[in-house]
Amino acid sequence: MDSVKNYFKDYPGKEKCFTTTDGLVFHEKGDANMHAATLTDKEVEEHNAAKHASAKKSVETKPLTAAQKKAAEKEAAEKEAAGGDDATA
Repeated sequence: MDSVKNYFKDYPGKEKCFTTTDGLVFHEKGDANMHAATLTDKEVEEHNAAKHASAKKSVETKPLTAAQKKAAEKEAAEKEAAGGDDATA
């Protein structure tokens, strides 16, 4: 649900939000219930920020391009030739 992810992004201090079956997001359960009463499907779903925070932490990584690989290899070789890591300087 993108709307729920966006909600927690827009309101980082909120721990919970509530959605109705028509896709609206509410701060308070009571407000969601009042709106749901006007719908055919009266279900209200609760969402927790902690659950969505763990989903946000997964980061997509892209493979390095050939040029990036070559640059990284060159940098590693130069570092090795200079005597290893910077901590020994």
